[in-house]
Amino acid sequence: MNVIVKSEHFQPFQVITMDVDSLIPDQHTEKLKCIACNNYLSHFPIYISGGKHNICSRCYNSLSEKSNYVQNEAYESLAQFIHFSCRYKSEGCLEKLLPADIPQHEKNCSYRIIKCPTAEFTKCTWEGPMPHSLHHCQDKHFNIMLENGEFVVNLSSSYQCTNLLECDSTLFIVTRKFYAINKCLEFSISNIESETNRRFCCEITFKSSNKNLVITCEGREVTEIFLDSLKDQDKESTVVVAKVCVEKTNQAIPTIDETINHEFLAQFKCAVCGDYSMPPIYQDLNQPIGRQIKCSECRDKYFKFNIFGGNPNSKEMRNINLDKIANLLNFPCKYKENGCSVLAKPEQMQSHQLFCLYGKHNCPVMEYVDCKWNGFGKDVIAHIEESHQIMTLTNSTEISENISKILDDFNCCKLPNPAVHSINCYIFRFSNLLFRLNFVVVGQNFYWIVQPIGQLQGKYMYELELIDKTNAGQKVILRQPCATLKEKNNLLEQNNCYLQKNQIKSFIADDQIITFKITIFK
Repeated sequence: MNVIVKSEHFQPFQVITMDVDSLIPDQHTEKLKCIACNNYLSHFPIYISGGKHNICSRCYNSLSEKSNYVQNEAYESLAQFIHFSCRYKSEGCLEKLLPADIPQHEKNCSYRIIKCPTAEFTKCTWEGPMPHSLHHCQDKHFNIMLENGEFVVNLSSSYQCTNLLECDSTLFIVTRKFYAINKCLEFSISNIESETNRRFCCEITFKSSNKNLVITCEGREVTEIFLDSLKDQDKESTVVVAKVCVEKTNQAIPTIDETINHEFLAQFKCAVCGDYSMPPIYQDLNQPIGRQIKCSECRDKYFKFNIFGGNPNSKEMRNINLDKIANLLNFPCKYKENGCSVLAKPEQMQSHQLFCLYGKHNCPVMEYVDCKWNGFGKDVIAHIEESHQIMTLTNSTEISENISKILDDFNCCKLPNPAVHSINCYIFRFSNLLFRLNFVVVGQNFYWIVQPIGQLQGKYMYELELIDKTNAGQKVILRQPCATLKEKNNLLEQNNCYLQKNQIKSFIADDQIITFKITIFK
């Protein structure tokens, strides 16, 4: 920053310039920190106490007792010309700004600390840098992600829900409320990455068995969409499949030239497992060059055993800069040697590897029957058909369960060595694909959990129908997206069809038999 000083003591008139930034080296700027939050004294006004302690306006506004502080105008008169680093520098922000620009920048900084985008409707307590929010949601809230922007509306049932939608590595919150009485859908979508939530357009395509409807709406605005024209008059209920497409408003992040991609990839090898490290990437500064990089899986798996040199004072840290570089690269699948040829950015690759057809997987029903099979993903279906045909049912088959024989001491968090068949398990075939059904009784609660074998969650739905064997004309129908395949101990971590015993006691016969039907559809 150049400050212009005009002097009239010399002839002719002189103009003298001073570079204030050059007068204050970076190491001294680091000392200009708020005594309360340890951030830079760059958020004006700055206040000073009788004890000569300076505090920024970020913290001053939250003080309960302010009488001991006065505005430090002398400091502000000089500091207004200094370029300060953003308070989110440690998270990866490289911006340096004048104090006049700091408040607005910090409010909208791409690296600012935010709460989980789902906090209001999932009560999630996660907080972290905004670039990490997408990875967090894909990891912890995958069950509410709209796969490919698709969702289903049953025109005979009212409902309200909130979902997440990922488009070009940007997260959107999609809110829907449907009124069956007038077939009205209230729809809104907002972008979490901008505090201003600038407007954008999205297109929603609705398809029923014989009709289509296309609606264009603006982001943030609640749009009323009437779907009565899509109802099939010949059917008691009509299921409408919808797809949301968000108009691209941001340019794609440029990628590094693919011809030199391999040169960068060689620097991302994990020192433990030898696979490529993808964000989040960790670095152990105690190790020699070439042995410092750790992938997040090895870090989480071995951290408590301290295998990295046996040094209890390991200088381990998250390397944000490596994360940023990695996000520009296309990584090969870790099952490349088995025949997989997929190349993708880290976020897409991490999702792909969970279900790669060339990856090694255990039998998806090994926890329910005595099966030690382990093979490639592409061979799972053939194994099920050959070895577990007795468990396999056709779509919409009626099932009768004696609930008194199902163990009710299931603990979804800690169930050491669960007994085989403590949770009933079935395999359904639909459209040349296989799905696993678990029927679980926990106390007075019943759960129906349908998971596609070898497929991503969200692409398929399932309908639970309770069968009334008393001929009293009762009917209970629930619909839910299929979830991702989980181990037995983690089954109840996802959203599932769930009913309490007192809600459906009239469907339970005197012999404690309950009959239901599962129908899978796309």
